[in-house]
Amino acid sequence: MARRTFKLPLTPDDLGFPPVLEGDEVIVRSMRSLLLTRKGERIMRGDVGSNIADHVFETLGPLQQARLAREIERTLRDGEPRVNVRRVSVRKTERTTLSVLIEYAIRGQTDPREMEVEVDP
Repeated sequence: MARRTFKLPLTPDDLGFPPVLEGDEVIVRSMRSLLLTRKGERIMRGDVGSNIADHVFETLGPLQQARLAREIERTLRDGEPRVNVRRVSVRKTERTTLSVLIEYAIRGQTDPREMEVEVDP
């Protein structure tokens, strides 16, 4: 199954065509969008997204990190069926920035992958 979507920003190439993401890049963008979209932000799809940005100003102890990791796993499990999330770790990189490291595999493939998402307020 071919995976394609438009790449942002929509700056046309030399022939006037918009840039396109293909293959696994589409899945990575979808995962990033799910995590950075706040619940209730999408019209008619209030259940899509996560509330991880709400935790940016909190002190993150081990218990809070585990809860946040579970919320991220649930968000990806419910919103992106093309991946199997293997592990999520959350840490604070700056006073108001969370770094989320996700280890996952694309369904039907065995090679493990990683992606990091920075969450700012």
